[in-house]
Amino acid sequence: MTYSYQGNIQIIHQARFCEMVTNRYTDPQLPHKPFAHLLESEEHAHLLSAGDSLQGIEFVTPDLALVELRVGHPPFLWTDLLTCARLSKSEDDTDGGGRWWIVHKSSENVPFLLEHAASST
Repeated sequence: MTYSYQGNIQIIHQARFCEMVTNRYTDPQLPHKPFAHLLESEEHAHLLSAGDSLQGIEFVTPDLALVELRVGHPPFLWTDLLTCARLSKSEDDTDGGGRWWIVHKSSENVPFLLEHAASST
């Protein structure tokens, strides 16, 4: 997986990327840490999901779809473009229709909730 932050492009192993997502509000090396207080604030919690939306789903075939999402994790509002495929039946497939998987993801972001960053002092 490739990831870009502050003009640097890095190749990140899947396990590390998942770790970054899991710890995004606790890892001081990640840009989300100054916004961790919003998770615990009843007054501001609604702000975190204010930008979240499903922009659209376009089916290319019955088993292939293009999905556009917006997801807010300050300081970014992400637009994710997903290619999703329904893959053939597996052992854990209970309805016989196959399971949907994200087979490709591209993202872009814009600034989001910057005025709510906690002071570092």
